[in-house]
Amino acid sequence: VSTQSTGVETLKNSLREKMLLIIFFVLYSLVFAFIVLALLVGQSPSQRDTFLGASNRFITHGWIVALRTGIGKVCGERGLTAFSCVHGYLCEQGNPILLVLYLVLILGGYFLFILNCFPFLPAEIQLSAHVLVFTTVLCFVLTCQSDPGTINKSTEEKYSSSFDYDGLLYEKKFCDTCQVVRPARSKHCKYCKICVSKHDHHCIWTNNCIGENNLRLFLMFLFSTMFMLLYGALLMFIIFYNEINYFQLFEPKKLPSGELMYASWGMIITFIIVRYSIIFLLFVLAAIMGFVVFCFLSYHLYLISNNTTTTETFKWESLKDQKRRAIKLLKEIEQKKKQNTSDNTSTQSTEEEHFEFEGEQLTLSQLEEIAKKELKNKYNQGVLKNFLEVFLPPSERTKKSKQQ
Repeated sequence: VSTQSTGVETLKNSLREKMLLIIFFVLYSLVFAFIVLALLVGQSPSQRDTFLGASNRFITHGWIVALRTGIGKVCGERGLTAFSCVHGYLCEQGNPILLVLYLVLILGGYFLFILNCFPFLPAEIQLSAHVLVFTTVLCFVLTCQSDPGTINKSTEEKYSSSFDYDGLLYEKKFCDTCQVVRPARSKHCKYCKICVSKHDHHCIWTNNCIGENNLRLFLMFLFSTMFMLLYGALLMFIIFYNEINYFQLFEPKKLPSGELMYASWGMIITFIIVRYSIIFLLFVLAAIMGFVVFCFLSYHLYLISNNTTTTETFKWESLKDQKRRAIKLLKEIEQKKKQNTSDNTSTQSTEEEHFEFEGEQLTLSQLEEIAKKELKNKYNQGVLKNFLEVFLPPSERTKKSKQQ
């Protein structure tokens, strides 16, 4: 009896440790997913006063300010100097840290997958897994090494004809760093230290900008990563299902009393966690991260369908927010004017009066101009042409037409 109770206690402790490890990784994946969501959505002006907006500000610079203050109080000037050096390398310039981390996660996870899952899989499925991982890593490397559409003195003419200035988001500007006139839809990246045509964003995972020339590669990288993760999760789910059938866990068991007992889902999941803990852990991580990448890919496909970029999305949000606030201010001015009229109060002519708006003093006509401004994306040509623009960029079409 003592031996049996010791064995049961050991099993309970083992199960408890594995459950804690799985809960940790699940929570880690959920926190990571929330951070990605906050970084993507929280920067929008519409989220400025929401929890997502506050989270975005804390993730991007709030924790850095707090850490800098703490180090300054504890370590003094020498600590602040060291902090500035580390912060400058990690956050103010491109670095390969997350690039290496991505490869470690993918290749390390695949090594565990081979050790634990391959014994349950037929040879043709094993081959498909090899091909899929190789394709994903290849897309990743190609995206890292690709030219996003670098604008310099030799390529300025090539990219200047890609897009017209719309007068809303883009006007002619000179880049003092690159010594070129920035074409429409371009942006200077402070991490890569270059101007990029149709700049979408700087991807910290690839340590490269995503722009006109490599957006198609970036989409292939996202799709292959998503497919690899979800395909791996599906294979591990099939392994669980086959093992449950092998041990006949869905079949009723006859008790000494003669009654039939069916295993509950809790008992089946506990069996899976205890017997196949590493596979279950890989399954949870692959399923959650696959869903996160699916959402990120869907977001980019949505942007492409409207022919806008991540950078432009925030600009459009800012313009729409500006227009909303101008309309609100004009309504307040109108109400105040009516109130003064009804009270027979003599006031300065509204036309001559200046009103504070976004830190500037604007006249009524200037506010009306902002409120009546038509916010239309002139780059949107329809879904099919928008996707064609991604896979056959305007700069390449211009080059081919000149050669012909």
